[in-house]
Amino acid sequence: MFRLVRHVRHMNSPLYPVKEFRHVAHPIGAHVSNSNGAHRSRGQGYRSHQSKPFDAPAYLRRLLARGDGAGEAELWELSPVRLDWEPGAADAITILRTLYHPEDKLFIGECEGVCVATVADWITRINAHGALWPHIIPNPLTGLEGTTKAGKPSWRADSCVQDFRYAVVEFDTLPRPEQIAFWYAVITGKLLNVATLIDSGGKSIHGWCRVNCTDATAWERDVEQDLFVKWLVPLGVDPQCRNEARLSRLPGHLRADKEKIQRLLYLDRGLAIQA
Repeated sequence: MFRLVRHVRHMNSPLYPVKEFRHVAHPIGAHVSNSNGAHRSRGQGYRSHQSKPFDAPAYLRRLLARGDGAGEAELWELSPVRLDWEPGAADAITILRTLYHPEDKLFIGECEGVCVATVADWITRINAHGALWPHIIPNPLTGLEGTTKAGKPSWRADSCVQDFRYAVVEFDTLPRPEQIAFWYAVITGKLLNVATLIDSGGKSIHGWCRVNCTDATAWERDVEQDLFVKWLVPLGVDPQCRNEARLSRLPGHLRADKEKIQRLLYLDRGLAIQA
């Protein structure tokens, strides 16, 4: 697993596995992320190790042991942004103001649709009507029509992504208490740069992790092939999450099928973007 840079003081640190797996046969350390999210190639002194393979089940057990006993209250205490309001529209407005520029364009809506607008427009709509829409694509879009991998026109396909900031991480089968333990261990161990955790209103917690890739090529290399295929998917993360236009849940929305509010559990300004 990557130890991704966390906050400004780490922005010139290399990416590498947590200490237990420094000798995994995998070229972590191939890139460093600087303050504007750009990636640099392997630095002087980089060596690729060829030793024991990544033992994902054993590593997951260690992570869960580190987070054993943690609950939502512990995640709340870890959150750099104090979430001191009742869940609802304020969740949606806060995540938009914290993680985006007003001019960023986002998809918010149903699974199907062309609901792309600026963050400033979405904040106005949510202030007026509430968080009526269940889904959001965390990465800002171009606002232009693109094409899906099947060649169909779309306003929210991978080809429509403008900024490659966040990877959505979600477990398919891990029980909820173990998901909380996982995220508690990841955050306290600074293993991923976690921007936010969202209760989906169902069984899962959606984590948005800062990756700040420069373009689609860097995303495919660093996120799809590196982070997901080699590390997260073996740990049980849903492999369908690895594309750049992945849908997540909009916090503050009342999920009708579950009669539960999708809500923020954790929010970190990180490299603060002020609206």
